[in-house]
Amino acid sequence: MSLGEVSHVSFMIKFGRPLFWSRWDVSAQSEPSTMVAFAHRKLIRPNVDWSQVHPPMLSKRPKKGMVAALSTRILLDFSSTRESTPKFEMSLVERHMRIAYSVPQHHREYYRCGSPSEPILAEAAAQEMNSSSTPVAELLRDYINEGLIDQDARGDLVARLLLTLAYDKAIQDSTPGPWDYSRGVTVEAFLRALFSEKYAVEVLN
Repeated sequence: MSLGEVSHVSFMIKFGRPLFWSRWDVSAQSEPSTMVAFAHRKLIRPNVDWSQVHPPMLSKRPKKGMVAALSTRILLDFSSTRESTPKFEMSLVERHMRIAYSVPQHHREYYRCGSPSEPILAEAAAQEMNSSSTPVAELLRDYINEGLIDQDARGDLVARLLLTLAYDKAIQDSTPGPWDYSRGVTVEAFLRALFSEKYAVEVLN
């Protein structure tokens, strides 16, 4: 099986919730772009018609939808010391495809939640992250300053963000748009996107 076959929507939907592959299976006219758009709506839950906004601005979209997209790709750790965190996380479970792993049997003061690996949602999140001129780093900075994201995990978070953004840039530099962020890139393309030209040459040599 080739990388192209593995990165095709018809293969990606086999991993994760039955919601996506069952929808694909019963549709007589299944199109990859349609399925990604459906996953995007489920993840982001936009409350306006963004097709009428030119260009669509990430900073103007629902905040919880943005958090859901970022968490799907770079695994955000929410601050456990903030009283509103459980309620916020549960709202992500209710409306933004986050999964509740466990709830204490004798009380419901907190939840164990997360964003498991689901390729179709990761593709939808990538489309969301790259649809705006607003730097994702600025959004994360604001969320950290608000106390939403655990400040102790900033170092790991920045590392994951840099690697993710480098991968996205490698995709954009390697192929003309519209981009499919699940298609994969070569190691060389990734390193050239991650480092400046001077240091990329040194690494590759």
